[in-house]
Amino acid sequence: MSLSTSDIQFDIKKLGPLPLIKHFLNLLGVRESVDSLCPQGKHLISHGECVEGLVMGLFLGTHTLYSLQEVFSEYDLDWLFQKTMDPENFNDSRLGNALDAIYDHAPTIYGDIITRAIREFKLDLRSLNLDGTKILLYGEYDTPENYMEHAETIAYPMRGWNHEGRKDLKQLSFQLMVTGEQIPVLYSVADGNASETEEYQKVMKRLHTINGDLQKSVLVADSKMCSAPTLIDATEQKLRLVTLV
Repeated sequence: MSLSTSDIQFDIKKLGPLPLIKHFLNLLGVRESVDSLCPQGKHLISHGECVEGLVMGLFLGTHTLYSLQEVFSEYDLDWLFQKTMDPENFNDSRLGNALDAIYDHAPTIYGDIITRAIREFKLDLRSLNLDGTKILLYGEYDTPENYMEHAETIAYPMRGWNHEGRKDLKQLSFQLMVTGEQIPVLYSVADGNASETEEYQKVMKRLHTINGDLQKSVLVADSKMCSAPTLIDATEQKLRLVTLV
């Protein structure tokens, strides 16, 4: 029996840049880092696979959770993940659940990934730069009355000082440390009215998580770095500082 062209059905899926993105996700052990701290449970896909999907979505131009499954419908997910993978697995509820699961472990996960990046790509740690900013929010963002019970683990939108003088908006405080190559190695997210000096101190205390040789490093930061606790931390870690007084 011969088949005509009308009897043949094609299911065409594309790959685009995703094989390259997946290669580096594998190299950095992103899924393994997430799944080692956040077990999959009864979900069809693991939290680590959700994170991989979110990163792929960013490179495809989408950062909204609800749109990822639609974007993925055009791509060959079975080939990328090396198993049967339905785009509907990446729905916004599942992705939101994954983000909730990794929230408390995010610093540890990021530390694991950066440690691998330092080793795999031989990142230059001779120069580090630390700076902070405020992320302004334009929604209502009500703060619960009992927020202090979770103050150690959850950053809440608050009103506070910012460079734009927007006292009418709530905000979050964000600190980031990068290498001379502009690779982010540490971060801190805090309440909108948090002291940046204290947040700098928290970042300093977490320097050991990146598992790099920092004795030859020079850390450059603004005047908020110039406080007794941070200077002591820098001395104990044999780290050199350049800052304003």
